[in-house]
Amino acid sequence: KIAIIYDLIPLINPNLYLDSNPPFSKFYYKKLENLCKFDSLFSISDSSKKEAERYLSFDPKKIWNISSACDQNLFNSTINNSPINSSRFSFKYLLYSGAGDPRKNLKRLIHAYEALPKLLREEYKLVLVGHLLTYENKQLKDWIKESSIESESIKILGFVTDNELVDLYRNCSLFIFPSLHEGFGLPVL
Repeated sequence: KIAIIYDLIPLINPNLYLDSNPPFSKFYYKKLENLCKFDSLFSISDSSKKEAERYLSFDPKKIWNISSACDQNLFNSTINNSPINSSRFSFKYLLYSGAGDPRKNLKRLIHAYEALPKLLREEYKLVLVGHLLTYENKQLKDWIKESSIESESIKILGFVTDNELVDLYRNCSLFIFPSLHEGFGLPVL
């Protein structure tokens, strides 16, 4: 029996993910406890392999990095096989793609965008893509309201299809990856 380890971010940062959520904490620690029943572990990156070796009571010789990947038929910079060939926006934009939990560093992204000269914010909007939990979406909107950023300068799209995501990547002026910790970092790939 083999399990796949994506990351151990909650274990490494319990104050952000476990301490304030007892039901999730109980579930998470039970999952970690069950890992000892497996014969081997596959990790999705060298980073997640090192985390498993450091933080788990598991034989390091039985942890294998199998890496991770994306669909090269869809996310391919050398061919344009996306059914969407032109940008959905008539403006230039900076793109963030990902979740909204604390390690994704969205608060600092909002502050960094706010620190840009107003003329740059007028020329380049900030587009945020990815499924956000209800409280993450509210928190993000609160950070924007507390800033001096014009409301029309930030577009929160939420979940988009893979084809839409391909189009957004291909047409952005800059992709931003402010994450503090990742198991692999698939958005960059």
